[in-house]
Amino acid sequence: MKLLSAAALAMLLAQPALAESRDVPARSIPVPDTVSPQMQAIIAQPYNPNWNVVPKTPAEWKVIVDKAAAAVVATLPEIRDRLGVTVQPTT
Repeated sequence: MKLLSAAALAMLLAQPALAESRDVPARSIPVPDTVSPQMQAIIAQPYNPNWNVVPKTPAEWKVIVDKAAAAVVATLPEIRDRLGVTVQPTT
């Protein structure tokens, strides 16, 4: 194990504590032109207002999951029609 000189130790102890975070001013970042027009449209969309919601109870989680599942289920008939497939439930 190497020993630190008194001067080196004093320099280390004299350093200011690191900040936990740094604030960055808001700015507009352009949509990249290196992706397809379809991806540009997706990137340009505003954030979902619930993107940072963290449910605190199982009941709150259930509400969010059920809402997301209902939105997906609503799109299934159109997807089946566009793909020309049928779905048969089985057990």
